[in-house]
Amino acid sequence: MAGYFETQRGVVQAWECDHMGHLNTTFYMQKFSEAGAQLTARIGLTRLYMDESGGGMAALEHIIKYRRELRAGDVTLVESGMLEVGNKTIRFLHRLLNATTLELAATMEGVACYFDRNTRKSEPLPDFMRAKSLALIVERKDD
Repeated sequence: MAGYFETQRGVVQAWECDHMGHLNTTFYMQKFSEAGAQLTARIGLTRLYMDESGGGMAALEHIIKYRRELRAGDVTLVESGMLEVGNKTIRFLHRLLNATTLELAATMEGVACYFDRNTRKSEPLPDFMRAKSLALIVERKDD
């Protein structure tokens, strides 16, 4: 079983914070979205592959759990891994941490479906993508 791997790193900017001084929920999703691009590239779903094959991923579900606030100046880290690999879908988990304290700030569990961008129909994951996804399976860790 693989371990979680880094998919995003950043710093909370003052303009990303809400009226209470916490990172606004919009920007949690932005960090998770950037992490998702790294995760899908890791399994072979790159811009070049999508352009050449016409394949892509569509988000089906996101569940975000907020655990601890982040404030301006906090250094952040997202680590990711696969929870399940189906015939056409992947289930993954992103963990957003305060990189200084390693405290968990939020998690985002997601499900995405592989599909043909031309026909807009779901398709089985290509074999190479399935193999790379299975190599990234992790145990759930959303303390």
